[in-house]
Amino acid sequence: MKKIIYSVLMLATMACTFTSCEDVPLPYGWPFVSDGGGGETPEVPADAVGTGTADDPFNVAAALALINQLGADVNSEDVYTKGIITAISEVSPNFGNATFKISDTEDADNELTVYRAKYLDNKNFSSEDQIKIGDEVVIFGKLVNFRGNTPEYTQGCYIYSLNGSGGGGGGGSEGTPSGSGTLADPFNAMGAVKYAQSLGADVESPNDVYIKGKVASITNNYVADNYGNATFYISDDGKDENTFYCFRVLYLNNQKYTSGDLLKIGDEVVICGKVVNYKGNTPETVGNKAYLHSLNSSGGGGGDNPPSGDAKGDGTEANPYNAVAANNAASALPSGGESEEVYVAGIISSVKEVSPQYGNATYYISDDGKTDNQFYIFRGKYLEGADFTSADQIKVGDKVVVKGKLLNYMGNTPEFAQGNYIVKLEPGEGGGGGSDTPGPGGEVSGNSITVTMSSFGLANATDAGTLTLTDGTTLAFAGGENTNNSPKYYDGGGGAVRMYAKNTLTISAQKAITKVVITCTDPASGTVYNGNDMMYGEAGGKRVTVKKDSDTQVTFSDFSNKSLFICNDYTEAKAGTQLRILKIVITYAD
Repeated sequence: MKKIIYSVLMLATMACTFTSCEDVPLPYGWPFVSDGGGGETPEVPADAVGTGTADDPFNVAAALALINQLGADVNSEDVYTKGIITAISEVSPNFGNATFKISDTEDADNELTVYRAKYLDNKNFSSEDQIKIGDEVVIFGKLVNFRGNTPEYTQGCYIYSLNGSGGGGGGGSEGTPSGSGTLADPFNAMGAVKYAQSLGADVESPNDVYIKGKVASITNNYVADNYGNATFYISDDGKDENTFYCFRVLYLNNQKYTSGDLLKIGDEVVICGKVVNYKGNTPETVGNKAYLHSLNSSGGGGGDNPPSGDAKGDGTEANPYNAVAANNAASALPSGGESEEVYVAGIISSVKEVSPQYGNATYYISDDGKTDNQFYIFRGKYLEGADFTSADQIKVGDKVVVKGKLLNYMGNTPEFAQGNYIVKLEPGEGGGGGSDTPGPGGEVSGNSITVTMSSFGLANATDAGTLTLTDGTTLAFAGGENTNNSPKYYDGGGGAVRMYAKNTLTISAQKAITKVVITCTDPASGTVYNGNDMMYGEAGGKRVTVKKDSDTQVTFSDFSNKSLFICNDYTEAKAGTQLRILKIVITYAD
């Protein structure tokens, strides 16, 4: 175990207790008090016992005293603490962890919170009855003074021993890391753990990496009401130890899961995506920024997997590459290398994002509009290099010819480099997994139009997407910086579209808009749904401040432009106040 040094005190012999060795420094830093002569003397809690090692764990009083030396949200090194469980907040077999409190006595004095701990041997909890009040435990992990007011063990800790049994776990054998994170040499589970730990706390990896392993356990196989992703653990042998946490991973082809039986324990997977050391203590994939590159050796493609169909074309305007040929040509480039400008033709097979805010779109094309053998178009512009101004300017099934430079991104992702643009567009009839377009809604009266969200005939709990009004104005809902929650329509409350933190709405019209009034659902259980106070609008480069008229109405005014971009902004891409839109009234210039 690593030696720990805090303040100006150095590690002393582990054989001494805090009260018996007066002539040597204490093993860890403790609060100081003046000795009355200008110096300082350690203030040692009278009931503090232990040195924090496996053989001589802290008691709770000692752990709490050490935490008092830490700044807010500063983690200690890994230490051992012994105590008695006095309260249990939650044991979650679903997530494999438990949150509880320990103390030196059963009287619950001077409690220490143990936050989301794993079970013995650093394994997942599988049953709620694996611990109970009165159990004696030794916990291994990092201590923290959470937000400066909550002493606790951070997530990532585990039970080292329970009622005298145990004493192994992740603090011992950690498995052997291997791999370099490329497609040809993917990380194994512990390789991914070590790489993520090398990043700063909450810092995403700069590039996608590849991780190979077998599914050891599944937390969420498919969330039908939310995002079509899966959360699970992988290891080298499919056992529930030396695992890597795969958080909200999408299916093959970077697509959403469509059922709960597509992934099972024991499946061999290769995952492609970004990783992060969440809160500095949980190595995992970044939610919705990773997907299954292969499942039991069957590949899905996804932009980075060169397809195996027939290559056609030579990349000229007269004879464009098809998706297969474009992938092959890009894959032949050196890592990070770009080609001269070429032409690629195909049918849009899926649309990842259309951003009127940034004027570009990211999507895939293939020969038949299906998600097999597709090519990745990254942040392309609209016809002849114009900005995208509406999310409905392209859709699945459209035939396109795109011009730009091929790129072998990081040596593993063939794509069109940013700066490409559409030179030819033929609207299609949909396909390749596209969905029916909601019918137009809205009633025109004078120089305004009023539309209710329930008038579009959207199914419950579906993405709002882009909605077209009877006068041609469009409402383009998007996730924005929130990669976990996209705007969705729900029947409840009269039928409303819910915009979560950092979700966006772009209203685009053929004539200048001067005011937008949004009616929200009624408050429920004291919670209002009129958006965050940081919510804003942008029109023609002008920031438009939202006016909260009441708990159920907000207004954007004092502008005149054909487009209004609204963001339900917040300090982070979660929590905050939802904007639940029942009705929108749009007023145009006379």
